[in-house]
Amino acid sequence: MKNIVVVFLIFLGSYFTHAQDKDLKKILSTSTWRIDIESMKPQILLKFATVPEMKELSKEEREIAVKNVLVSLSKLKYKFGEDGSFKNFITGEIEYVGSYTLNVQDNELITNLEIEPNSVFKIVSFDHKKIVLHHKLRNNDLILIPEN
Repeated sequence: MKNIVVVFLIFLGSYFTHAQDKDLKKILSTSTWRIDIESMKPQILLKFATVPEMKELSKEEREIAVKNVLVSLSKLKYKFGEDGSFKNFITGEIEYVGSYTLNVQDNELITNLEIEPNSVFKIVSFDHKKIVLHHKLRNNDLILIPEN
């Protein structure tokens, strides 16, 4: 009886893992995503407060630099395909094509682009309105919202 329960729990766990994987892939692939700029502002300000070169800037120079970074980030788009394809782009300017994988057991999204291979994000939360990721190496959050 104990063996039947263990087998059932393993089956149930793999079923939910597969279901979560399909749910997230479906959500990822239904939209073109962009960065939620308002959520990035505090992170950018914090980075600028800790980077020595940025500390040397005047208040006005720092404000202009933050604004420029936010404008650049606002142009950046992300497109995920159900087939595992991944595109990071600024319309009409640059485009990086690669792939992504989901590791639902570890709650991770791994993107692979030529310019940045094997980026690992912890999946904090996701739904059709917002995806919250935590970049493990950079130790910062990335909040994506649908473009439209």
